[in-house]
Amino acid sequence: MFFSKNKFALWFCIAATPALSQDTTLGLPTATPLPNEPVTVEPGQGLLDSGRVDEGISAAEIGTASAQAAGLVGSQASGLPETMWQGSTGRDALAAVDTAQPSELWRVNALVRRALVSGAIPPDNADGLLAKRAAALLRFGAAEEAASLAGVAGTAANLELRRVGAEADLIIGRGDAICKSPAVLPANLPTEDPDKFWTTLRGFCLAKSGDPLAAVAVAAMQEVGGVDPIDAELLEAMIDEGLAEFIATPRGENLTPLRIAILRRLGRPADGLAEVAPLKMLAGIFALESTPSREAVIAAERLEAAGSISPQTLVELYLLHADNLGNDDVGRRAKSVRDAIKSSDANSLGTFLIKTAEARGAESFTRMARALAPLIARLPSSAANGMGAAGYAIRDALLLDGQISAAGRWSDSQGPRSLLDTADTNALFAIADPAWPGIWQREWGDALRERARNGDENARRALGALAGFKIGPGPQLPEEGYLAAAREGRIAEAIFGASAAIRSETPPSARTIDTLIRALNAAGLGADARAIALEAILKARWR
Repeated sequence: MFFSKNKFALWFCIAATPALSQDTTLGLPTATPLPNEPVTVEPGQGLLDSGRVDEGISAAEIGTASAQAAGLVGSQASGLPETMWQGSTGRDALAAVDTAQPSELWRVNALVRRALVSGAIPPDNADGLLAKRAAALLRFGAAEEAASLAGVAGTAANLELRRVGAEADLIIGRGDAICKSPAVLPANLPTEDPDKFWTTLRGFCLAKSGDPLAAVAVAAMQEVGGVDPIDAELLEAMIDEGLAEFIATPRGENLTPLRIAILRRLGRPADGLAEVAPLKMLAGIFALESTPSREAVIAAERLEAAGSISPQTLVELYLLHADNLGNDDVGRRAKSVRDAIKSSDANSLGTFLIKTAEARGAESFTRMARALAPLIARLPSSAANGMGAAGYAIRDALLLDGQISAAGRWSDSQGPRSLLDTADTNALFAIADPAWPGIWQREWGDALRERARNGDENARRALGALAGFKIGPGPQLPEEGYLAAAREGRIAEAIFGASAAIRSETPPSARTIDTLIRALNAAGLGADARAIALEAILKARWR
């Protein structure tokens, strides 16, 4: 036992001295600023855009208390007040952020991610809130933002924040900055390392350094059980390139930030990883130079669904890789987008959206609707007359993208409707548009209620949304949960609570949609309430 402990100490000490001169802090996004590095702001600092900082603002490490308040954008950009945690306890704030997970609704993800990156004054006793926000961003696949947010605390970072920052940096390929940091020196490593992260990170830095004693250190680590056997093999392949071809690539579901960093170092292709890898690892797969076209497209689709990349970026990936893909589902998706864009024909685009829904479901429909909406918006609305189902698909794509005026022109051009169609269309636009000019007519409500009584959940969801916006009658809801939080001014709690509630139902019920709308309206987030309700209703219809 004595011999093993001394061997364990050996690898901690090897190659420690060269790194002592480095002053890069663990968790900082980069050792040197990058042109597109997000700017971190504190509440009251406002939005710093275009890389321009007022002359009166000087750079300094943010203290522990203010670090919890820091964000990547200010309230001007996020639309969320700096006081959004007002009234919350530190314990409740930490618990609320812990619930943040990607949902099936893109607009919900967008709202939650805005809350995570927005600078806001934290409640008392909320130490660790910054670390939990950064960790939540990783769960959304937003590794760049997580790295930037984690880096704000500098040397004041607690262990949890250091860990999140290190993971994010490894995922996006900033291993050099980590390994030059004094934070990975033996004296600064945590005394407890239950999952062997810091131990393995130290081994990675030694292996990457080319130090001739790295092999001895990694062997010692392996002998005393300091690293996972899979990690040990990968580290050995880093040290001895001749072993690399004999080491299997980890399965996608077993990927970790360190394994992504090692695969990047080895130039290992990411075949078969993107479909099953944890979402937080996808930014790493996406960035690997060795990632094949198919894996890049799958990673992009999953990241877009979580809101971590834009629909337009996904379209660019489809167009870039379409010719390199086969005829499986992924290849057909990319090629069909390419062909639909080339056609620029209203009927072709509407038919494409319908076929997408039929073949791949509502998730693919809403994704393609978001991606193609800018192109669709340029189509002449006169083409809508007589298009039928394809015309409704185009209208819904415009609504999902928030282009309400264009959707209204398109809808008006679709021609005569039945009473139910009229009721349904007016319900959608009353939900979507706060300036909806119509007056809700009783016969429309009666038509929807009759469908609801006959078991039509889509009609029931529309009625629930109308009730939430006080356009139609609705039940008295109890003052509890996230609705109570919103009405009491605890805005951040309301956002995270509403997200968790709507994520728990697929598709969400009329009652949940009604409650979410009332809560977000009470929190001053009426535009988000409309966009989320509309997406929930339309996505359920194309399911």
